[in-house]
Amino acid sequence: MKKLLLILITISIISGLAACRNETERVYISADWQEWRSIEELASEATHVLRVEVLNERLELLNRFGLQSVPPSIDPYELYTIHQVRILEVFQGDVAPGDIIDVAQVGGRLGNIEVVNKDHVSILTGGDFIFFLFYNPENPLFPNSPAGLMNPWQAIYHVASTDGGISNNQGDNATNTQNTYTSIIQRGQIESLPGNDLTLTIEDLKAIAEQNKIEVGMPIQSATE
Repeated sequence: MKKLLLILITISIISGLAACRNETERVYISADWQEWRSIEELASEATHVLRVEVLNERLELLNRFGLQSVPPSIDPYELYTIHQVRILEVFQGDVAPGDIIDVAQVGGRLGNIEVVNKDHVSILTGGDFIFFLFYNPENPLFPNSPAGLMNPWQAIYHVASTDGGISNNQGDNATNTQNTYTSIIQRGQIESLPGNDLTLTIEDLKAIAEQNKIEVGMPIQSATE
């Protein structure tokens, strides 16, 4: 409790200084996240394993009351960046290609203050990623809640550009102008992002899909108009 009070006091001081100087100040937060020893272990605990295209992002408050608009003053642990994503391929979970869902990521920028989780990995609009998620939109306590990453660094993998693919991690090709996407199973590379000691392979994705009796590897119809 004393630690949280100290963080809040520090943020209040920094907020005042930043407002006076009209400069951006970073506030770093941390949490005790579950760390996974293998892709198999990570997949066994995730509800969904998906390839997604990041469409846009917004800033919202997420707490026991669900999603809310961001007020002038906040608890930094309740500030989330909400990424809207289109599902391209499903390896695990009860969703379908073309579905659009929200994925929450701790932290974001509010005015002159940027709240950053120390384990943060950038998710840029236009990016092509594999996400390992916990997602339960039917939860009666938190209806329509966004999906959450299993942890901030091991649950995100960048899909390198494929023939007929969509983009890279720099977000510089946010729109696919072709009629279909190429399945990562057919042609593609997966990259672990900084700080992640796990390696995800195409064979891992095949095994996850096979275990869930999901057919993968077919061309994916684009939902982009």
